[in-house]
Amino acid sequence: DILALPLLGLVLEDEQVIVSTNRGEPLTLVSSNSPAARCYTNIARRIQGEDIPLIDPSNEGSGVRDKLKRLMQTKIF
Repeated sequence: DILALPLLGLVLEDEQVIVSTNRGEPLTLVSSNSPAARCYTNIARRIQGEDIPLIDPSNEGSGVRDKLKRLMQTKIF
């Protein structure tokens, strides 16, 4: 609001960001199901002119099923 610029998006907290950074691999190519990867992809699509709604962080991954799924997707090695 202060800069009078439209919000392109926000990136949700995700442990896959650290894992992909440590491996030197792009997050959006390695783990397309991670919340952060979806956010980066949505931001890129908005820059290209598509009308993509913002992800509501309060609804994202709050259930036990979502947390278990993220835990199982975490690649350590």
